[in-house]
Amino acid sequence: MSAVSISAAQVSVLSPGGATVATTYAGTSGGFMDTKTLPVSGAYTIVVDPLGSATGSMTLTLYDVPADANGSITPGGASSSLTTSTPGQNGRVAFTGTAGQRISLQLSGVTFSLALVSILKPDGTALVGSTFFGTGGGFMDVRSLPSAGTYAVVVDPPNTATGSATFTLYDVPADISGTLAFGSPSSASMTTPGQNAKFTFDGAAGQRMSLKVGPSTLSQAYLSITKPDGSSFVGNTLFATTGTFVDTRALPVAGTYTVTVDPQGTATGSATLTLYDVPADASGSIAIAGAPQSISVSTPGQNARVTFDGTAGRAITLKLSNVTISTAYVSILKPDGTTLVSNQLVSTGGRTLTCTLPADGTYTIVIDPLGAATGGMTLTLS
Repeated sequence: MSAVSISAAQVSVLSPGGATVATTYAGTSGGFMDTKTLPVSGAYTIVVDPLGSATGSMTLTLYDVPADANGSITPGGASSSLTTSTPGQNGRVAFTGTAGQRISLQLSGVTFSLALVSILKPDGTALVGSTFFGTGGGFMDVRSLPSAGTYAVVVDPPNTATGSATFTLYDVPADISGTLAFGSPSSASMTTPGQNAKFTFDGAAGQRMSLKVGPSTLSQAYLSITKPDGSSFVGNTLFATTGTFVDTRALPVAGTYTVTVDPQGTATGSATLTLYDVPADASGSIAIAGAPQSISVSTPGQNARVTFDGTAGRAITLKLSNVTISTAYVSILKPDGTTLVSNQLVSTGGRTLTCTLPADGTYTIVIDPLGAATGGMTLTLS
């Protein structure tokens, strides 16, 4: 239904005997009645029933829909393409699978403006429910087949859409597995779209850990950490070829934790993970107009805290020099723990900070290296 000037109408198809075969609604944006199989031979009637007091016109186009486009594919084998040429025509690509086999599916070379794709089990029920895709293609992440038999990838273009798509079905091997030892890098290479990597490590309650990811050749992936009971400890963290860093966290319970690397879409590649056992933050003290104080952090994720005593109304200058930390935030906290000077970015060129103390008490200078940076600096307070 196109060129519709009726605000709303019900459109029905009646069989030669007058029974309703199908019904749909149309408005000024048009309408479409999906494929129906005619039950008997004879003269059918299309009835347009404007709703309420609506009047107007519409153009009706009736399609003789051929059988669904069919094809076949083998997990891990060559790609398969199909084309639908008539509105209402679907496509089906069949494949044979075994119980427990892991598969993933890529859709590429798509000319459908929009379509739904699903995967049906041998009994016709859904293994993967309907998922929209368009000219950008799509990817169905790994699924484990529940039984042996013939499965079907079904493409259902909505409305009058027609087009083509290429399907690549991957036979996904088991996820990469390994263990992480504190301080020792471990690498994983994921070679098949849908394959993940899972690393485990043992930790004690209260232990402080940080995690560096890199180098990486993955175009995009998620990193997460789960607790021994399987619940989330670190939620999905997106990273790419530049890697990422999970800053210091205290483990809530003793046990075995799992780090998962989940490449997105059809991404494959490798990543190196380094787990750190983070000691307590480095600490020190300094006096206004006193000797300079040097402090260093040696483990990624470790911070430093330097205290000094001050009086209300005193103006101070903090000079940061001899900096070997590539990049760090430096802040100053009041005696009550609230912020006096918010995070200031400091690099190897150093920096000078000034402020006026609002109250008597002990202040804290916090040095927080960014990412996996380590190193030191000299503080001079006047």
